[in-house]
Amino acid sequence: MLKAQLLLADKYKIYYLVVNGRHLVRDFIDGLPLSNQKKIYSLLNFSAKNGPPKNKESFKKLHCKDRRIYEFRPKPYRILCTFDGETKIILSHGFKKDKPKKQQIEIERALKLFKQYFEGNKNENGKMV
Repeated sequence: MLKAQLLLADKYKIYYLVVNGRHLVRDFIDGLPLSNQKKIYSLLNFSAKNGPPKNKESFKKLHCKDRRIYEFRPKPYRILCTFDGETKIILSHGFKKDKPKKQQIEIERALKLFKQYFEGNKNENGKMV
């Protein structure tokens, strides 16, 4: 079972995915050293208030053919996300970027999670609820 849980709300609402009771992003962040946690929450708070950063060092669109996927980039970590509408950001999961091949595996994982999320949030007419 997959659902989205609200993490932060302001001008933008930031949600993270919960898969079978596992809070993927929250658990990832909580497992990091405190200094890294602060850096990530600062970036997410900024994004909730102002929208995603325009700086590609902090937020970047990834090249995917199936869905627009973006990454928050608090070095050396990545948190993958997509948009559900104009102001709703959905975070899939986080990882430490250490090899380019690993990033592609993580993008594929995010694509599967986002597909489940969007399919689960459609009503019987195929429209988002």
